[in-house]
Amino acid sequence: RPVETLTQTGSSFPGQATIIVTPRLSRVYLDPAGTLAAVYSTRESMVASTAALLAMHAVEPHSLDESLTKTLGPDRYFPAGLTPYEGVKRLLPNHYLDLKQWKPVRHWLHKSLTRMSDDEIPGAVEAIASGIRRNIKAVTAKHTTYLGLTAGMDSRMILACSRDFIDQTRSITFDYGKSVGSLDLTNSRHLARRYGLQHTVLPVEDIPEADRTAYLQRIGYAGGAGKGRDFYETCRKHLSLGNAFLTGFTGEVGRQPGRRFSDGDSRSMPEPAEVLTVLGLPTTAPFLHAIQGWLSGIACVDRRGLAAQIFLELRVGCWASPHMYGAAPFAVNLTPFCHRTIYETMLRLPVRYWGQHRLPHDIVRSQWPELAAVPFGRAPGVVGTLRHIQKRLKGRLRQRAGRA
Repeated sequence: RPVETLTQTGSSFPGQATIIVTPRLSRVYLDPAGTLAAVYSTRESMVASTAALLAMHAVEPHSLDESLTKTLGPDRYFPAGLTPYEGVKRLLPNHYLDLKQWKPVRHWLHKSLTRMSDDEIPGAVEAIASGIRRNIKAVTAKHTTYLGLTAGMDSRMILACSRDFIDQTRSITFDYGKSVGSLDLTNSRHLARRYGLQHTVLPVEDIPEADRTAYLQRIGYAGGAGKGRDFYETCRKHLSLGNAFLTGFTGEVGRQPGRRFSDGDSRSMPEPAEVLTVLGLPTTAPFLHAIQGWLSGIACVDRRGLAAQIFLELRVGCWASPHMYGAAPFAVNLTPFCHRTIYETMLRLPVRYWGQHRLPHDIVRSQWPELAAVPFGRAPGVVGTLRHIQKRLKGRLRQRAGRA
């Protein structure tokens, strides 16, 4: 059958989606994070960048489940290959689409990875940093490059690995007003003053409902319209679209995600409802069925390590990467973590090391040690330290109250 492909226009992506059509093979492959996201319909033998685009060009309509999209809320999304359009499926990272049978096939992480020893950690840190540096070097060699800078770990790793190319970069922090994002502003301004970064704070304003709807159309309703304010409207208004933009998303593959599985047998597979809870998604029947199908193809038997795979395939592949189609159309939009070797090395880190969030600290210390003087996730100085201690004490008290 002929294969029709539809692509979203506007942004330029260095991520690749490879289509192979020969007498023997007919396949579609994504890059390791699925940043050039793809959906497909077996009915029309059609592949497209977003579900909305595919539905727009279908001969027979694919109905949009508007009630479910409203129920999900602003930051939720459709997991495990689902889309809000009937009959349209998402191709997940680490899978290729077999165009002869129109079925997704897992081609990576089809067997459990071996955890490395503690002695291998220094080499792994350098391998990850080296891969990030190569991606940044390739972009900065051709474009002035914006770096998103926050108080978090991922943007700090990107900044540390950009040290040799800092003259070609501009650090960007979004100002959401009031108290929201104030920690990002405090830390990024402190970093800029202390290390001489070229830094710009961008004011983020609300956008009209029509623009929110247009943003949702561009990403195929793969999440909420919140990023339409900053990564689309604000960037288009204040930045040069001829430059590149680097984001830190997918760095979380190298550490314990924010939500984690409950205590129990570490080698038992989680139930679909537990996976949805970790993802912050409702346990609706379609979601439970989709997660069960995804779990049936999993080789990882370590539920702690499985959390990173869930983050990469179900959080990044189903939410973050589709949002790239809604980003401002820079010359390049890239996450420098996006490389198979980087992800494999992250997924092989020892469980304790991974769970203690040590990778960001080691990356920063190895690439730009001075940056380690500014803490992650809290304001610098004595006041920031005291507030951090107070926050941790309150958290422990809440945990004890919950156990009582």
